[in-house]
Amino acid sequence: GDPAVEGKYGGSCEYELFEEAAEELYQALAKDESVLVHCHAGISRSVSVATAALGQLLDLRRSEALDLIHYYRPVGHYPEMKLMDHASRYISEHTDIKDIPFGDT
Repeated sequence: GDPAVEGKYGGSCEYELFEEAAEELYQALAKDESVLVHCHAGISRSVSVATAALGQLLDLRRSEALDLIHYYRPVGHYPEMKLMDHASRYISEHTDIKDIPFGDT
């Protein structure tokens, strides 16, 4: 596959698909619905999308939203940089928070 489009653990890394997933999750959380978020490995795409949606819902920076996720679901590493950059972009575009890209932290 194309490394510009596929993630390290497989699956798409296109921002448009990421944004669509994060928006759908945000809408469900905003309605106080219970949601199960998963991807193939459960450590990169799902965590990144949840980070973006929680950032929007709770007005958190990417790092704060990710810390909240890791508090409830401890994992040994952070998601892919490209996907976390998507989370920062999403939060910046959907809130008043101007988050910085993951690679610049």
